Amino acid sequence: MSASKKLHLKDCSFTRRGVRYPYYGIAESTFVDGKNQKKIIKYLGALTPMQAESYRNMLNGINEGKEGIIDIEDLEFEGRKDFLNVFVLHSLWEQLQLNKMFPVSPTKEVTTAQVAEILTIAKLLKPASNIKTVDWFNQTFLPNLLQIDETKYNRMKIFNELSLINLSQSSIEEHLLRFSRKATKGEFEIYFVDGTTTYFEGIECPLGRAGKDKTNGYKTHMILILLVTDKNGSPCVWDVFNGSEREISKFKDIAQRICRDYGVTNITFCFDRGFASSKNFNAIEGFLSHFISGLDKDQIANVIDIESFQIIKNKLLERSQAKDNAEKKVRMPIEGFYTADGYRFYKELGVKGDYRHIAGFNSEIHEAELRKREAMQLNVFLEIDKLNTELACAKKDRDLDVIAKRIEQILVDNQMQKIIKYTLVPTAVTTKKTHAIQSCKIKYSVEQEQWRKACLLDGLFIYITDHTEKKEGHFELTAYDITNHYKNKYVIEQDFRDLKNVINIRPLYVRLPEHVKALVNISIIAQFINIHIGQKLKQIEMPIGEFYCLLNKSSSVAFMRTPARTFKKLIRTEPRLIKALDILGVTTSTVSRAKMAILG
Repeated sequence: MSASKKLHLKDCSFTRRGVRYPYYGIAESTFVDGKNQKKIIKYLGALTPMQAESYRNMLNGINEGKEGIIDIEDLEFEGRKDFLNVFVLHSLWEQLQLNKMFPVSPTKEVTTAQVAEILTIAKLLKPASNIKTVDWFNQTFLPNLLQIDETKYNRMKIFNELSLINLSQSSIEEHLLRFSRKATKGEFEIYFVDGTTTYFEGIECPLGRAGKDKTNGYKTHMILILLVTDKNGSPCVWDVFNGSEREISKFKDIAQRICRDYGVTNITFCFDRGFASSKNFNAIEGFLSHFISGLDKDQIANVIDIESFQIIKNKLLERSQAKDNAEKKVRMPIEGFYTADGYRFYKELGVKGDYRHIAGFNSEIHEAELRKREAMQLNVFLEIDKLNTELACAKKDRDLDVIAKRIEQILVDNQMQKIIKYTLVPTAVTTKKTHAIQSCKIKYSVEQEQWRKACLLDGLFIYITDHTEKKEGHFELTAYDITNHYKNKYVIEQDFRDLKNVINIRPLYVRLPEHVKALVNISIIAQFINIHIGQKLKQIEMPIGEFYCLLNKSSSVAFMRTPARTFKKLIRTEPRLIKALDILGVTTSTVSRAKMAILG
């Protein structure tokens, strides 16, 4: 007995009440002992003449063993799995040599590096949670790419390997730091430092401490993440502490790791005022490196005469409000303040004591801070008026101390403690009952002098640095350079936004400290890959969101009993995606041995 199978488009049309309905299906013809046997394996429904012709051509190509493309998304034969999205990320993982960050495990059926890769790709493609990657993994082509038995990747395997992923942090940091320094070789070597918090949902963890998350309010279990990135925002070094730790106290440890443990010196750390302390300055200089930071608002008066600056500030605001751009950017300084864009101004103040200071003024921030203060003042007025209405309608005696605490909290929340003053005037509320209710009325006023003092510092910054080296009588690093490097600190703030909103680092669903740190490691690696992709795609001005959208649209693969299709055939109708993959160095399929059809 011999058999040969062919696929063809079968016309399943029918006529009802004089109307012809053009329905089609994919049929399999099998010749057994010289007899033709047909079986419909997929009903396609109504097709236009053009669609029907496309199917005939496609099926002829399949029968002849030629490459082709399938354009109908719901075509299935033996099953469907995500392919292109996981294939591209797997290719980048190999290209960036990220397996080198983990211990070699020749006897393991599923290695630490493979578990780390699965968790990282899952983070980038956003499944529901880390543990649910087991279900997601089985619905992708990753088991084939990694050449592992999908049944060996399970919850127990994840938990066992998380501890080893945590122990690999030093090698992960070294690898990312080496990659970063190679990518920015010959450029000004600056690293940005900042901290953020994340939290657990009702899960006990020795690392977790009660505290106020920067964006989500009070949380019962919270941790602190301290992060260092390069000038492009690519993460390099990080650490995890319990939620009660202060960022400023932990910075020295992380700087020591970079400079002493990894042998990176003569670099510049850039951080905001929260990290600025003489201890941290001294530690950095002890590591043969430099820093750029800012002074706290209450320290500015030690460097510049704030009252005298108000006259200069009015002139700067007048320049920034000029309608003519050429007039805005005129190179003539105003009282020593220069500008390159018409709204950011800077002035060299020179060296005072051990450090050099630069004054900076931003007209846009000045307006934003003023509007914010006005909004907070209005909010206090509304809250107090609402409270007065409640007090006037009191139905039982009111405790004045409780009322005072409530007002104090309103003032603190709106940063108006010094600006708005209030008094409580006891009053009696008459009711139908035999006795009057003891209540009060809140009288409040704005301290105009305190308001004026608060406005003095709007938009004003003082930068501090130990870059005091001079060449031919001028500072090697100009005042403009200092302010520009500090401005670029936004890249680390963007990293934190991405970690929370794109990588989904919060909330955490594990409780052991080593597991928590391991998942932070995974999130950092995922962010590193995203930054790498984003930097490459700048060449074609493609946002990373568009890249993932195109990638996921072209991800499905259906397994068939026919020769393979290469992914270039899949995406030939997406020239932007082809161009992006070429730039990323993902140009050929490594899965051409698989018998499958790519779905567009």
